[in-house]
Amino acid sequence: RRPAGQVPAAPLEAMATRMTGVFVRGALRCRALPGSRFQPLARCRMRRCLTSVACVAQTRRLHHSVELPIARCLAALPRFCRHGCVSAVMAVARSWASVEDPFPATADEIEAELAKYAGRQSTALAWADILSMRDFMSLARFLHDEVPISIVERMKRIEKGIPFWCENDRIREVYDSLRRSFVAIRRVSLEPTLDDFTRVLGEIVTAEKQAVVTMAKGLYQLRALHGDDVISWEFADEFLDGFLLNRIGSNTLISQYLALQGDIAPAGDGVSQSMGIIDPRCSPARICREVVGEVLDMCEERTGLRPTVIVEAHSAMGEKMNEPRFPYIPMFLRYIISELMKNSCAATAKLSRTSAIDPKAELGCRPIQVVICADESKVAIRISDRAGGILSSVGNRSWSYLFSTADGSPTDLAGYGFGLPLSRLYARYLGGSLDLISMPGFGTDAYLMLPRLEDSQVDVLPYPDCNYATSPVADVCL
Repeated sequence: RRPAGQVPAAPLEAMATRMTGVFVRGALRCRALPGSRFQPLARCRMRRCLTSVACVAQTRRLHHSVELPIARCLAALPRFCRHGCVSAVMAVARSWASVEDPFPATADEIEAELAKYAGRQSTALAWADILSMRDFMSLARFLHDEVPISIVERMKRIEKGIPFWCENDRIREVYDSLRRSFVAIRRVSLEPTLDDFTRVLGEIVTAEKQAVVTMAKGLYQLRALHGDDVISWEFADEFLDGFLLNRIGSNTLISQYLALQGDIAPAGDGVSQSMGIIDPRCSPARICREVVGEVLDMCEERTGLRPTVIVEAHSAMGEKMNEPRFPYIPMFLRYIISELMKNSCAATAKLSRTSAIDPKAELGCRPIQVVICADESKVAIRISDRAGGILSSVGNRSWSYLFSTADGSPTDLAGYGFGLPLSRLYARYLGGSLDLISMPGFGTDAYLMLPRLEDSQVDVLPYPDCNYATSPVADVCL
């Protein structure tokens, strides 16, 4: 007895037979062709057959008897055509057989689903909650419900927050990508295995890799077209802060899941994969030394100059080698330190090049100092340079997504200007802070403050009614 809503086997058998007949006729005609040309043609026709089956299966619930007609059709194929393809077709059939489609197919139903999720808010997670998420299925269920909420929040921010957003191709590109990601994750099922769900999450992360650059470029274009009265610096920065903070939270949880599944490398040296992207004994000193080496190589390649960098670590906790260790997400810390070091190295190299004396000798007079220190509650990192400081005319625009000091086309050393504001978001995400103090004509100090205690680290969500504790540099000013 077939459950209601499933597709009878007879129409599917007729459909599969017609598709296979086209494939067989084309394959037989290829017999006269040289063997080197037959294989690509055969694979092409088989892909068309599989694609047709998949298109039907994605929008319908399939009865388990669909395997039988597909098997019969494949049995009619010449042996050289069937080889390696039977298992692929059966995998397609089984993955959708007797599984309820969790997502509607029509445009109106998709809009209704979007509206349903638009009325919900993302869940604020404590640091301990993220650390405890090591079970595949429980984390998958949480993400299956939470990621769509986060995606819809970003879509609504675009719809309600950006004037004339439909006019800009770049912003529409980001919006359409979010909509496709929403449909994909709502359509995929967690049963019988998590393979499809894991694949969809990986595709979502990949699709959003360029979202920061694309969105900021779109806002810049809108500002140029409609003027500062419509898209001001302040408006663009406030919008992108909220938009990207939401994205960071969603992608962090997805990355944790993918790391647990083994799709991305776990954090830290020798850290068990069961910890995911979190290193319980993250060493900021080691990360700083590694990043310094990478950025110096980059600077030397781009400018021909290699600034002097001094890294030192101190701890009030009597830790081994006097180097602090604390639970953190190394990829966040690596990104922040990398952006700060690129700014300092680029500015130092630029100033040394304009010096009246030998540029390499000038570099020795302008060392960059990196200090890592900690007590029982905080880990602090200070990066100090002697590159002349930030011009007073620039001011707070250093934190703007639409501002860059790069001369000419962006490079890996000096990019689009997103590094500083995005680094501050990563710091704030888990209750930390990033501040700059400029000494005009001398240099700039960057202060990164991170809370050390697990229970004080809560991810920050972009809601006006949410109040979270951070650790600004003002906390240590006496």
